[in-house]
Amino acid sequence: WGVPLTQYLDISVVNDAVAGESARSYSEQGLFTNLVNSIKSGDYVIIEFGHNDASAGAIDNGKQDAVGDGYNITSTVTTSNGTQILIHSFAYYIENAIMAIEAKGANPIISSLTPDNIWTNGAIAAGGRFVSYAQSIGTRRNITYVDHYAYVAQAYDALGQTQTTTFYPIDHLHTNAAGANVVAQAFVRGLLCGSSTLKSRVNAAGQDVPRWGQYLGQYLTIPVVNRAVAGRSARSYTDEGRFDSLTNEVQSGDYVIIEFGHNDGLSGAVDNGRQDAFGDGYDTTATVTEADGTTQVIHTFTYYLQNAITALQAKGAIPIVSSQTPDNIWNGNVIAAGPRFVGYAQLVGQRTSAAYVDHYDYVAQAYNAYGQTTVTTWYPLDHTHTSPTGANVVAQAFIRGLLCGNSVLKSKVNAAGQTVPSESKKH
Repeated sequence: WGVPLTQYLDISVVNDAVAGESARSYSEQGLFTNLVNSIKSGDYVIIEFGHNDASAGAIDNGKQDAVGDGYNITSTVTTSNGTQILIHSFAYYIENAIMAIEAKGANPIISSLTPDNIWTNGAIAAGGRFVSYAQSIGTRRNITYVDHYAYVAQAYDALGQTQTTTFYPIDHLHTNAAGANVVAQAFVRGLLCGSSTLKSRVNAAGQDVPRWGQYLGQYLTIPVVNRAVAGRSARSYTDEGRFDSLTNEVQSGDYVIIEFGHNDGLSGAVDNGRQDAFGDGYDTTATVTEADGTTQVIHTFTYYLQNAITALQAKGAIPIVSSQTPDNIWNGNVIAAGPRFVGYAQLVGQRTSAAYVDHYDYVAQAYNAYGQTTVTTWYPLDHTHTSPTGANVVAQAFIRGLLCGNSVLKSKVNAAGQTVPSESKKH
């Protein structure tokens, strides 16, 4: 997961993880020493162990630590040649490394190990002792602790066992690339919800995880490719050539779900590169002023989306227009009414004869049924970005919209999708 982490930070990531090592073996092989020698003041160092640290049995495997979370705990173990050696606790090896890292002026972050693909009663099994050991180390050393186990478990529970199992093609421990990305996103979510100064280096893509599109695949019989990009509007997605790339990529018969609105609002006196011209007319334009004083003509939300849909339809693809989802903003006991982009999206669907899903309304119905107190737990950072649980509810609401609408994509909804909660059911 350290490999995909780099896409969510605005600083470079050097991955010094080594497969099969424990806190003890990483220490004894001099890998911590090498790491300390390579870092400089101000660097961040994420430390995560636990998968390989458990007791080995009668014969030492060179990786097991002494059982217990105290720094001074030791144990005597027998090696394969019959000799006995003294080993130390998980905490001992890691705390020594942390002290050396801090002495270099770097910023250590202790992270609990990630879950295996092991389930109990429909949820990821509880974490073992190394999760609590990592937390204890963070407390004793007064450094940032990220409960990576809990954040990954939340994501996996939201995705469900069937979808999560596709991330583990070999065994219950090693993920494929898709799974590694989910694990990396979970770490970023932990950063954003915590106190580490590293969260100031999370980029726009990191701020926007998880996205509801990644939870959609568990409800369909066809694969889902998520081309959403954080912080984009209909205009900026167009101006950056992303609609062109998408159109070049799709094949006849592909479904393309298009949802914008959160980033399309007016930006004030100085253009932000995202705002659209106000109004729903295809030919409506506006002249905006850039930061350098130059001006340019921009078009409406409907202009950008209609052009994209026309190009997709020319390729034989099947676009679906979806209204933006609600923020966690309430009017009394119900979600506040949708912004103008909801109506704009509906109008685009009508003009292009593309299927339209009022995602805003289906999510609002679900949120109203759950209530403000519960829904607010799905927004740990702000009123826009959900947790994995919230993202899954948003994905389910889209599926409900498909089932209650006229899009042919509803024929691709699988058994799990057919049974999504009916709080948002609207016929």
